[in-house]
Amino acid sequence: METRLNGVRNFSDFLAHKDSSLTEILNYLVRVLLPPLAIDSAIFFQGNNSGEFTQVAFSGLSVESKSELHSIYRLNEALPAAHVIKTGETLWLNISNKIRADFSAIKDYEKTANEKTIIIFPVWVESTPNAAIAIFSKKNLEQDSETEAFLHAISSIFSLYHYRKITVSQDEQNIDFSHPIKTFGATDQDLTQRQHVILRLISEERTNQSISEFLGYSESTIRQEIMRIFDKLGCSHRSEAATIYKSYAHNS
Repeated sequence: METRLNGVRNFSDFLAHKDSSLTEILNYLVRVLLPPLAIDSAIFFQGNNSGEFTQVAFSGLSVESKSELHSIYRLNEALPAAHVIKTGETLWLNISNKIRADFSAIKDYEKTANEKTIIIFPVWVESTPNAAIAIFSKKNLEQDSETEAFLHAISSIFSLYHYRKITVSQDEQNIDFSHPIKTFGATDQDLTQRQHVILRLISEERTNQSISEFLGYSESTIRQEIMRIFDKLGCSHRSEAATIYKSYAHNS
């Protein structure tokens, strides 16, 4: 217990002294805080107010798993992460044999040779579960109250630091992860899902650093994506891109 208390304190210090991306936070959980549970990978799921959620950050996943990032899911699908975000419950899945029947949407889930247990716990924004973190263990773990309390403490600290900017800025929880918009500029290409989300954040006057922190990508990646957005929209300034997005949002 003392080791876990120290781990929680260290996690709080880590977040307090560094503006970390989602990926950096997950890396800390996997590599520093959770090795006693034999955790080797993690995924962060972000929900929105449109009944959708998406995978926005990861740690320790295979190339194949990474390709699923930013896929859009509905909260009414029979998925473990959807269940956690809807109910606020921590979910334990022993996958040594097969996934629970009530999660039919992942009945064909192909586990790696090392995965034996998945624990998915909620991340709360104020009094609402708005996100979830899934951690993958190489052990057959039995559900226990002490571990759940430990994960709840991690979730509370994560929420306090990661969402502190959202509570004082325009509501980022309303990000629309729906279909890509049609471009209005020189090309007939559609924006990707990720570019659509970035454009939405640009329209809310977010800086590259703020977008980077929220989505869990480096600022370099965000800059590159913004240049691609400008090219597709046929514009050269953030204000132009924001105007195009707001016009689309108003008319859609």
